[in-house]
Amino acid sequence: MLLTEEEAKTKCCPFVRVPWQNGGWAVNRDDRGSNCIASKCMAWRWGVDDPKTYEGKAPGFCGLAGKVE
Repeated sequence: MLLTEEEAKTKCCPFVRVPWQNGGWAVNRDDRGSNCIASKCMAWRWGVDDPKTYEGKAPGFCGLAGKVE
C-alpha cells in the first residue's frame, strides 16, 4: 500500500521497541511511540523515482512488508 509519510506515521509498526516500566524493552506494549517513522526508517522505500518533486507528499511503503505491485 502506497502512503504519504504523514499517513504512514499513523500506522503501527510491529518492529518498534518502546521502553517499559521495569527498565527493559517491550514490543508495542502501548500506543506511545509505536508508530511508523516513515523515511527515517532504513526499510522505507519510495514509490516514485524522484520523491523531491512531490514537495513532501511523495508516496512510499514499508520495505519489510514486501514489494508493492
